[in-house]
Amino acid sequence: MSLGMNLIKKNAVAIFLILLTLVLSSIPKWAGYSAETEGLIFKGAFFDPQDYAVHISMIRAGMLGDWSYQFRFTTEPHRAAYTRLFYVILGQFNRIIRAEPEALFEMTRWIFGFTALAALFALIKRAFRESFWQRIAFLLAVFGSGLGWIQLILGWVPGPITPIDFWLIDAYVFFGIALFPHFSFVTATLCIVLVLYFDFIEQGGWHRIALIAGFSILTQFVNPIAFVLVDTTIIVMTFASWVNKRKVVMTQAIALGIMGLSQIPLLVYNVHLLTFDPVWSQFTAQNETLSPPAIYYAWGFGLLWIFTVAGLVFTLREKNAVFFGMLAWIIIGFILAYAPFAIQRRFLHGITIPLALLSAQGLKHGARFIEGKLPFLAR
Repeated sequence: MSLGMNLIKKNAVAIFLILLTLVLSSIPKWAGYSAETEGLIFKGAFFDPQDYAVHISMIRAGMLGDWSYQFRFTTEPHRAAYTRLFYVILGQFNRIIRAEPEALFEMTRWIFGFTALAALFALIKRAFRESFWQRIAFLLAVFGSGLGWIQLILGWVPGPITPIDFWLIDAYVFFGIALFPHFSFVTATLCIVLVLYFDFIEQGGWHRIALIAGFSILTQFVNPIAFVLVDTTIIVMTFASWVNKRKVVMTQAIALGIMGLSQIPLLVYNVHLLTFDPVWSQFTAQNETLSPPAIYYAWGFGLLWIFTVAGLVFTLREKNAVFFGMLAWIIIGFILAYAPFAIQRRFLHGITIPLALLSAQGLKHGARFIEGKLPFLAR
């Protein structure tokens, strides 16, 4: 009991920020329910109601006993598949607690939202020792957005698409937490895996590699493509660590091999399913989420870009493996966002996380420079 209380006291500010974020993310839904009338009913989604309806239908499918994913809004016969299983498993769980699907959806949005934000804080603590910069990095990662509102005010939108701040759920941590629990689940697993691997580099422990392999498989069942982001981050972190130590650490090389092999079976299954299955391949072809012109991303992450560049400069000087990993996440994300795939922008899941960590690094060193060169401004 005392251990738990000490843990809460030690992380009181982090817990407060996490709960505050979840409360803020719930305001649109609370507003929707409070505005109901006898003739108007809020169905639970303030954005992307089509996907919300699909997710609720998959919860109901799980409640009926399904363990696989099948399209619920088509009469065309097709085989069920073991992919995108998050809401199906929730439905199976709901056979025990018997909640309304909409209530279960909101409950899990809070549970996995809290988990994702706690995992994000744990990752940030591996990058920054000072609590002040941990909180700055957290706030930037969660609330870091773009300058789309300025674009709208000035009437400067370079095409028929509105600024990405208002619709690209994948990229923004807060947006994902406010809408869909499976986004939070993926964000949580990506952050947890990076924390586990960072600790493995520092302390060893094959149980951490086993956990990473398990999380990679779970993530593939929910989002078949997201783990490539953390794979790239881990590989670059490892090589940066080797460069710093001027030697190849064989245990880490073996760990990379184990993690890679653990992902191959589901990777092969998903590629075959989404590419060659007669119906699922059509779903893949129709599921176009292409990237807008690069100028949208330039505006969409606003001032984060400026501070990220500053953080990159200091990362190159210090040769910090964690921040090299964050840089790799950004680079691979944007490379894949313009690769010849129909799901380009899906590869930007949680991209504000590495942008925020590098931005906080730039801000931290910028503040130290000001304090050292212009001490009268630091007072």
